[in-house]
Amino acid sequence: MAESTKERILRMALELFAQNGYLGTSMNDIAGQLGFTKAALYKHYASKQEILDKIVERMNKMDYERAEVYEMPETEPDGFAEAYLHTPIQKIRTYSLAQFDHWTKEPFSSNFRKMLTLEQYRDPKLYDLVKEALIKCGRQDLIGFGKECLIAPRNIKQGRNTNTQYAKKHNDSSNTRQHRSDSKGRYSAGKRRK
Repeated sequence: MAESTKERILRMALELFAQNGYLGTSMNDIAGQLGFTKAALYKHYASKQEILDKIVERMNKMDYERAEVYEMPETEPDGFAEAYLHTPIQKIRTYSLAQFDHWTKEPFSSNFRKMLTLEQYRDPKLYDLVKEALIKCGRQDLIGFGKECLIAPRNIKQGRNTNTQYAKKHNDSSNTRQHRSDSKGRYSAGKRRK
């Protein structure tokens, strides 16, 4: 089946978001990469936020479909423990391996993960999206400090990642990267200044 123009826009936008970050990618960048004019892009999507919303919607749909294929229990996050307690371990293992492959090997999902990994430290909305996704799948244990955690708690009111404060307190330079932006507003991780 041929890829629709809207799907092609989503795929290309996500590739750019994964490479340059959501904040570092403009509608002009997306249009240019597709060989469109900006006006043609706006005929399909009214804003970059609408593109991101459609990407998130697609990811959610893919996750629900995969859970259905593997006959995983449908429940709210606070009911996961009980629901999974009655699910055979082999079924959970098979589903977990499929999820891992999905998030690491499928280009669309892998780019989504890369974008979230980049943006969770730059944009409170995207941080909330990552946190919500972890809570939704019952993985609150991945929110915190330490090597096993995916994201650190964030002080949203001040717009600062508390992981930076923790790292400074504990002399952990691996968690205190600085970011710089180039002339197009793209972010790049810089080395820690001494």
